[in-house]
Amino acid sequence: MLAELRDRHLRQQRLGRDAALDQMRGLGKDREWPRTPARKLSTQAKHLKRLIGELPGVELFVELPRVQQLASNFGQKLIDRTGSDGRLHGNFQLAGAKTGRFTGSKPNLQNVPRAREIRSVFVAAPGCSLICADYSQLELRVMAAISGDPVMTEAYREGRDLHATTAAAMLGIGVEQFDTANPAHADARKKAKAINFGIIFGSGANGLREFARDAYDILLTVEEASAMIRRFLTTYGGVAGWMREQEARTRRYGFIETVGGRRYWFAWEAGGAYSRNLAFNFPIQGTAAEIAVEAVTRIDARLLRDLPAGSLVLQVHDEFVLEVPHGSEDLAKGILVEEMTAAFSALLPNAPVTDLVDAHDGPNWAAAKGG
Repeated sequence: MLAELRDRHLRQQRLGRDAALDQMRGLGKDREWPRTPARKLSTQAKHLKRLIGELPGVELFVELPRVQQLASNFGQKLIDRTGSDGRLHGNFQLAGAKTGRFTGSKPNLQNVPRAREIRSVFVAAPGCSLICADYSQLELRVMAAISGDPVMTEAYREGRDLHATTAAAMLGIGVEQFDTANPAHADARKKAKAINFGIIFGSGANGLREFARDAYDILLTVEEASAMIRRFLTTYGGVAGWMREQEARTRRYGFIETVGGRRYWFAWEAGGAYSRNLAFNFPIQGTAAEIAVEAVTRIDARLLRDLPAGSLVLQVHDEFVLEVPHGSEDLAKGILVEEMTAAFSALLPNAPVTDLVDAHDGPNWAAAKGG
């Protein structure tokens, strides 16, 4: 499947990127266009994304690197890693990343793309189903809890969409007036999603502009990004206050800390330099990683007690995948929801858990992920 898709895009590539660049020049976009080190116009997919809707056929050039990467990294390489039992056995490193997240290798199952054509080839053993459960907006929930922001906390307690809450504030309307069927509201929600997650990474105006463009195909000016950040910090005053206090505290003491008490010293950074982005991001992602470790421990113990025929086969950041015999799907989903919720509450005992975990089952990873 991947080979056919790759070949189709390669045939389209042979039509010539020069023609695409000529048309781009005709649109007058070449003057501000990103350049290669040799000062030629860049044809990287993340840059060509900007022309979707303006340049016919550019979608093929944008899609090509993704398909090539899928085929290269998650096609034959995964097949070659398959054991004699027909299964993949990757290596996992606890706290392998700076923030404490798991990392993986040989193969890196933490990095399997969300693409359906890839995840659908991860199938349950005969007579079994896969159960997939995700934390909903885990890092934003951690942000709400550690900052004590009342608006964020109330939104999660009531089961409201935080992206819609942010979007409504950007539009200057009440949350009750927000309607995703309204194109302007839907567009605002997309921008709100970018700023919600961008704030976690401590993005300033330039950083948010780049993040919104590369992750969500949203083009912002620096002025627009600055205005969005100001509106966000006005809406979530608790987050704004925490950020001020966090920067002052970490500059003074020289380290950052997770809710679980794990510390990272700025002296460990290259040159021992203070990093404002890391000061904001480390407690969020680090605490989320601690919740994941706690959940792994609890899920494993619960399976041994109540469903010994089931097993935890994969954990990817905020996502957990079980393999269980047919007929035990509901029990397995209940175990995941209960133990993942308990792990969250163990680290953040006063944080709301409304709609915290969503679990589904299916014959393969993609189906279980989609419900």
